[in-house]
Amino acid sequence: MKTLETLIRAILILLVSVPVALAGILLLFLPLKVRWMIIKPINWFWCVSLNFLLGVDVTYEGVEKIPSDYRRGYLVISNHQGMSDIPLLGTKLILPFLMKKEVLKIPFIGIGAAAYGCIPFDRKSQEARQKAAQKVLSQIENDISTITFPEGTRSKDGTLRDKIHPALIKKAWTRGLKVLPCAIIGAHRALDYSGKIPLICPHTPITVKFLEPLNPKEFESEETYAAEAWSRIERAVQETSHPN
Repeated sequence: MKTLETLIRAILILLVSVPVALAGILLLFLPLKVRWMIIKPINWFWCVSLNFLLGVDVTYEGVEKIPSDYRRGYLVISNHQGMSDIPLLGTKLILPFLMKKEVLKIPFIGIGAAAYGCIPFDRKSQEARQKAAQKVLSQIENDISTITFPEGTRSKDGTLRDKIHPALIKKAWTRGLKVLPCAIIGAHRALDYSGKIPLICPHTPITVKFLEPLNPKEFESEETYAAEAWSRIERAVQETSHPN
């Protein structure tokens, strides 16, 4: 029964994603800044639709902490719990993501994400990571904030990974870019990855917290900047718990 429900929901997600992706592709000839002015409402609709079709029971906290100019000049960071993180964040933050190249293989969603300014990279290649980081920083400096996941991969049990990749946060300090941290709690249960295909688990309680932004001018070094940015996420996750 759960497999059938997942199939139905997946078909509906695909039906919603196809026109959204096509809209992005048709606008590819435009500069990214102009493209984003047009597709922001389309992207928001896609994220809200996915949250509905995934059946998540999401609570947003700290929305008032999102700066009014968050779309320009911010590196947005979050912990990573699964594929549902993108629509969960995208409902409130209409921004492109740094994404693993495997997403490009997802029909329509992959090419649509690239058209919408998301930056793909090969997680196994250090050189690819560095090039992607430069693209992210350049995109932010061109007034298009971008969302990244410093953990590099999703957490299977909801706990934060012991090791993160702080290079982008450190470079943000060097280039004078602000950081907006976000914390996601409970999203690892939105999809069941135990079988051959992920199964959608409706009515999963999820909390998304938007935390105080960081200004590089208030920190003495890139190390303290990166450490404090991630510590805010750690504290937010520790303060919030959901039943297993």
